[in-house]
Amino acid sequence: MIGIAVMFWLLLKFRFSSTEIEIWQGLFNRRHTVIPWKNVTTATFDANFYLRPLHALNFRADTLGGSFKKSDFSILLTIKQSISILQSSHLAEDEAFGKVYQPTTLSIVALSLLTSNSFGGILFMSALISQSGKLLGDEFSSRIIGTFEDATRRLAFGVPPAAIALAYILLLGWLIGFSILFMRYKNFSVTKYLNTLGIISGVLSKKEYKIRVTDINFVDIRKSLVTKLLRLNTLYISAVGYGKHKNDISCIIPAENARRFTKSQKELFPNFSPSPKQFFPERHGFMRFVGKPIAALASIAAALVVFSLLYPDLRSFVLFVGFMAFVPATFFLIVCIFEFRTGGVAFENNCYTLRYSSGFTLHTVVIPKNKVVCVELHQSFFQKKGPYCDLIISSRAETRSLHCCKSLVKSDLIKLFEIK
Repeated sequence: MIGIAVMFWLLLKFRFSSTEIEIWQGLFNRRHTVIPWKNVTTATFDANFYLRPLHALNFRADTLGGSFKKSDFSILLTIKQSISILQSSHLAEDEAFGKVYQPTTLSIVALSLLTSNSFGGILFMSALISQSGKLLGDEFSSRIIGTFEDATRRLAFGVPPAAIALAYILLLGWLIGFSILFMRYKNFSVTKYLNTLGIISGVLSKKEYKIRVTDINFVDIRKSLVTKLLRLNTLYISAVGYGKHKNDISCIIPAENARRFTKSQKELFPNFSPSPKQFFPERHGFMRFVGKPIAALASIAAALVVFSLLYPDLRSFVLFVGFMAFVPATFFLIVCIFEFRTGGVAFENNCYTLRYSSGFTLHTVVIPKNKVVCVELHQSFFQKKGPYCDLIISSRAETRSLHCCKSLVKSDLIKLFEIK
């Protein structure tokens, strides 16, 4: 395996000029790739913690013609080589003319707290325990698990041990996810040049992105119930190659208050400002928004009754699980009510503004007209005899990107999108 890896390294050749990138690679199946710089939408310089002592990094480039799962190419370079390559490309601009946005540490903490994924942390924790068992012996692994079981019984406070163990596992996973996300966004900054965005972040693994502004597909301002109550906004962008890998960042403006967010958004994305609503859901379409969460709440209630009767010995555990299920279902209902009150469509300055919800998140998406790929007016079974329909827009992206606004007047949308 080492010999094959060395052969691949010896046979890898590359050439960079001011107009294109050329790469020759492969052992038995030789591949010659030529990519013009003008087609590169995102260039990524990834200096992982194990490469930094060697003064090396991974250079990746993405275009619209590449795979949506991996970059068009990835090469290990020295830092000096990467600097000279960047200076020869169209992505390099004069630092003196850049507008720099740098969030506060509190903003990054808020983003990490509100978007941490417990599942990812649990996977990390389980992998750590299982690998420690292999490396240090099964006895060490068993001691860790036994210690956790003892602590769970002592801290149960009258709650069933199985239920409290599940809660502590989720909490620990969330804390691990928070730590990973915070380290990923620490030292985050965005520099807006004339034609590109320069993004830097990370502590142990430092990443730098260069994104061509004209290749940004859309801007997505997201709010959850918590951020809405705290009056915080986060902004994400869709651009080919940005945020596609597992450890990449995807946010541009972390959780900021309205005043600071508006100022930063106008400086970084002056052509992507949201427009006031022009077309919005009528009161007759209210059930179109709340039908699913109400059905989910009714199903949970029915399941609680059935399982309580079938398993009376597990009644306390069933009630606990049912309560835990009621919480996200209730949040989902509230989000759908907010979507009904705030949802809608607008068109201004050659951009469409779409307001809708997806899962537990409220979105305000600004899409340039030339990035809209397909417009679909869909009528459900209950909408066929009325004037209302759902608007489904497909936007330009590496993967299928859909935006759905519910229960709008069909005739208004036909005029807005000039459908014949």
